[in-house]
Amino acid sequence: MFVRDAGNSVEDDPYFPFSRSFDWFNGHSWAKGLFESFDGKDQESTSEDTITTTPTSPPNFIGNKVTGILFENKVDHTTWFGSNLEFIQGIHMLPLPPNSSYTRQPQFVTEEWQAMFAPNASTPAANVDGGWKGVLFANLTLIDPQASWDFFAQSKFDYSWIDGGASRTWYLAYTAGLGGGP
Repeated sequence: MFVRDAGNSVEDDPYFPFSRSFDWFNGHSWAKGLFESFDGKDQESTSEDTITTTPTSPPNFIGNKVTGILFENKVDHTTWFGSNLEFIQGIHMLPLPPNSSYTRQPQFVTEEWQAMFAPNASTPAANVDGGWKGVLFANLTLIDPQASWDFFAQSKFDYSWIDGGASRTWYLAYTAGLGGGP
């Protein structure tokens, strides 16, 4: 049933929509499904679609840096909820399932971290407020699981650093699974 729900090929199935929001003409899904939008349909959080569509992505697309929002008629380096760098980059990190190491290659994550979130970068992760801080440090697990573990395991951990879709327990398990830990 899960396969039918995610990639149904039967047009008149009474239980699941045909192809969900996959656009056969453009070759990818759209964030709002196949509905029109003023700027054209858009693709926002590429990571949300990776579990079912990454194996069909052309190899030359996988290494691209994020755009923010990719519409049919424009590219916008922003999100619907703000233009902070941690929003624009972070939305493409979410969710952080075990297959993130497949979709977010170490070289890409290293380049992204060094340019944007390292201590001497434009927006150091240590200076980010709220749940996006946790997202950034969880993503760091892909290249430095020990540093990520140390962040989430610290005794003065602030739970406001966890976004609404995650937990400290998940992030600790995730970092431990990729090599971080005491």
